[in-house]
Amino acid sequence: MALNSYATPDGKEIGRAQAVQAEAAGLECTTDMNPILLKPSGELRSQVIVNGRPYGNTDAKTYFSTDGKDFLRDVNLTCGKGILSICRWRLMPMRK
Repeated sequence: MALNSYATPDGKEIGRAQAVQAEAAGLECTTDMNPILLKPSGELRSQVIVNGRPYGNTDAKTYFSTDGKDFLRDVNLTCGKGILSICRWRLMPMRK
């Protein structure tokens, strides 16, 4: 989650912390470094950024509920990059 985002060279958004880490490592930042970014947009609400592009808005209750997990599963399938592997109701990075 990040209130302030950073624009990648191709014009997409990632969290500021990931951009700083990329700079420290001497790498060009990409959305692969922050495939899902939550940007607070109000009390208990966030904009969901997927692969650097706005995907939708959600509230905390929905995001952490079964519906939220279904939402993230749909994001994973529609983006086609295999961002997440949802296992035992926990979000875990997908291994290559």
